[in-house]
Parts: sequence; structure tokens; C-alpha cells
Amino acid sequence: MRLGLQRPYLLGAVAVAVWTVFLGAAYYFEDRLEREKIFAVAVGQARALARLLADARSWNASHGGVYVELSPGAPPNPLLDPERRDLVAVDGRHLTMINPSYMIRQLGEISARYGIELRLTSEEPVRPDSYIDAWEHQALAALAAGSTEYAAFIVDSSGTDLFRYMAPVRVEPSCRNCHCSRDYAVGDLRGGTSITLPAADVVLARRAFTRTRLLATAILWVLGVVLAIVVARGYRKEMRHAQHLEELALEDPLTGLHNRRGFLLLAERQLRLAERSHRPMLLLFADLDGLKSINDRYGHRAGDDALRQAGKVMSTAFRASDILARLGGDEFAALLPETGADGVAAARAALHERAEEIVVRERAPWRLCFSVGVVVFNPAAPVSLNELLASADAKMYEDKASHPHPRR
Repeated sequence: MRLGLQRPYLLGAVAVAVWTVFLGAAYYFEDRLEREKIFAVAVGQARALARLLADARSWNASHGGVYVELSPGAPPNPLLDPERRDLVAVDGRHLTMINPSYMIRQLGEISARYGIELRLTSEEPVRPDSYIDAWEHQALAALAAGSTEYAAFIVDSSGTDLFRYMAPVRVEPSCRNCHCSRDYAVGDLRGGTSITLPAADVVLARRAFTRTRLLATAILWVLGVVLAIVVARGYRKEMRHAQHLEELALEDPLTGLHNRRGFLLLAERQLRLAERSHRPMLLLFADLDGLKSINDRYGHRAGDDALRQAGKVMSTAFRASDILARLGGDEFAALLPETGADGVAAARAALHERAEEIVVRERAPWRLCFSVGVVVFNPAAPVSLNELLASADAKMYEDKASHPHPRR
């Protein structure tokens, strides 16, 4: 396969590579945008819930705590001073104080029924039974370092998909009502509001969307590759057609040898190469004798057969690297690169021997005879191609005059 004909496939491979990179980049950025969108929605929901809890806590703290009727669902807070914590209403009901932290704790117990965990956490918890997990340690460290919030999708030890969020809890003036014994300054980071939301549905939806996007991307990639192959094949077909037309323009359709135009083009290049490399070259000019007699006796179809046989003689008598041509009518030429005067006799002999062999093999009713003129190109005294052809043509006529060829 010629290098030029490989070009469509090389361009097709480049197109496929570009298409692959484009789809890969599009998939990456679309996936990233989708993840950021889902994350932003989850953060927005958790942020709103944290803001609601902060407002409820502030409301409670601004009233110094609220009193509710004592019940199994609202037992006394053991961390509060009993003298302020427990009251008896005028109607005889026993009341207990619910401070902000205790209120959030009870709200967390209610929300846990729906898989939502709400709680206040701190590196220095007030309640002895409070705990802080590894993720909350990271979140509190990030808040202490200046982050305004901390959030992430995680998978817990049981394999459950969760979304976790933490907002900072800072000391407000009303907080000192309950924490007067602590050395807190207004604005200090007290801890965080830890919110855990179930994320299984979100993760499953995202995975389904990812599978759909992967499938769509794969289909687009295959379609792009198929299109690149179709275009490359079409382009290659057009190139082959154009090349074929070009070859036809340089080829003699009857013999398959180069025509005059092709010979002159290739021989001129070879001549310049021989001149630069200082190597000799041989030009053989041959005339097929008796072609008119063959046409007159056997018809023009037989004359065409004789010319085709003459083309076979040229093709088998010389090397594949030699430039062979039918210059027109019954005139043939062979340019033999890197061949000097010592090759003249061999070239003549090869031509006549192959002519006899072809006639015998083809069982032709005529004899192929050539009048031959041979000249040597001397790179030390270069001449033009036209001068070389004229010299060989003159020697051919000398050969024709001195050696009449029998014909029938």
C-alpha cells in the first residue's frame, strides 16, 4: 500500500483520537457538574435544616429555656440546676426546663425515626455520655481552621450511603444563661451542628444517570468511529481513483508501459539524479519493425497484439527498476540507471532473445524484430534528455539501415 493511500486512515485515526478525547472530556466535565449539582442540593437542604435548628436554639436561649410538662418523653435534664429546672404549675402539673441543647437532643430523637440524625457535638462535650466520631473530628478541625461549613457524601461501616454536614455553633450572649460556669467569649467556636441524611436514593439515582451517560457516550463514540471509517474509506477511494487517473495519464493502455509523458517525467528525474551521483546511465531506443506489414496482412487487431507482445518483451528483458515506455506508434524506450557502456551488448541481446521467446510462447504468425539504438549518458559531460533521445533515435536508424530484419 502506498504511503499516500494510508493518509486517509492516518487522518481517520487522528479523528478517532480527537473524538475520544472530546467525548472523554465532555463526560468528565458533565459528570463533575452533575456531582457538584447533587452536592450543592444536598448542602442546601442540610444548610436550611441547620439554620432552622440554629434559629430554634436561639429562640429557646433568648427565653432562658422553656418549660414543658414532665413526661417519659421529656424527663428532667440532669445537667440543669434542679432549683431552676423543676416547677409546679398552679394547676398542679409538674414542669421541667428544656434548654437549647436538650431541645435539639429531643428533636434528634424524633428525626431519627426518618433516618435523619441531628445533634450538637463538641470536642469538649458537656454531657458525659456524648460521643464524637472520626468524621466529626475532621469536621470540627476544619471549622476551627476557618471553614464556614463542612460536608461530604460517605459510606458508613455498614455500607450505607450517607450525606453528612456540620455547621459551626458559636457562643451567643444568651448561651451564657446555661453555661455561665464556662469561660466562653461571645463568638467562640463552641462545637457544631451535626446533620446526617440518608443518601441511598440519591446515590442510586446518580449511578443510574451515570450508566445512562456512559451508554450514551459509548454509542456516540461508536458512531463517531464508524463515521470516521466511512469517511476515511470514501476519501481513500477518491484518492485511489485520482491516483488511477494519474497513472492512466502516464501509462500506455495497450502495453501497460509508461507513455511518452510518463517516460519524459521519470527519465528527467533519473537524469538529474545520475548527474548528481556521477553514475552512468543507458538509454535504449527500439523500433518494432514490420508493424505496418502485420496490420496490412492480419488486421489492426493483430497489430495491437504485436504491440502488446512487444511490451511484454520490454518488461521481461529489463529490470524492474528500469524505466520502460512506449513512446508512440511502434517506438519503445528503456532507461537503465547505473549501467555503463559495458552493458550495451547485454541490453541488445536481452531484447532480441526475449522477442524470440515471446513469439514462440504466444505462437504468433509473425516475427518480432527490433531496430535498436543505444547511447550512454556520461555524467562528466551531461546532455539534456531530448539530446539523449535524438542520439539514440539516430543510432536506431543506423541499426535499421545496416541490419534489415526479415518479416512475414
